[in-house]
Amino acid sequence: MKVRNMGKKAAILVTVCVMIIVVAFFEFFVFITPTQQSNDPYSQAYYDEFNKTPTPAYKYSFSPPVSMYNALIIALASGGWSVTSLWNMAISVELDYCAFLNSSTEIGFALLSPVTHSVADWSPKQVNDTTYRYVWTIIVHNSGPAKSGKSIGPTLSARGYYFVDAATAELVRP
Repeated sequence: MKVRNMGKKAAILVTVCVMIIVVAFFEFFVFITPTQQSNDPYSQAYYDEFNKTPTPAYKYSFSPPVSMYNALIIALASGGWSVTSLWNMAISVELDYCAFLNSSTEIGFALLSPVTHSVADWSPKQVNDTTYRYVWTIIVHNSGPAKSGKSIGPTLSARGYYFVDAATAELVRP
């Protein structure tokens, strides 16, 4: 009778130990927060202020001089966003190469291409009235069903559409 009870106690002890190991595994490897995964010094500041996980267009294995998290802080702060105003909103981020036209008679913008690899020179280039820039395109949009007054449209003039220069950290207006 005692041998049988000792076998049950050993089985329970082994089960408890396995459960502790599984919980520890999930805690440290599965439920890692995005700030723990990033070595960008701006990521912690971003999550502390906005507590919102952005959705990058690509998995970037490189970073221009202005990191994605730095650009997010610049854009969201300039738009007056907060944890409260970002509730039920999503944030999309993409690194793009764009042309910004600004002459005495015309103002315009063109997306030339998404950037999926590092480049030799991130600096803006001026050619006549057009500035070619690598920019972080940041869009704040409704994450749930459209609600009256809460949707951010895709127009460039919308409150939730931002361009942050990837070399200078300048907030660029088209």
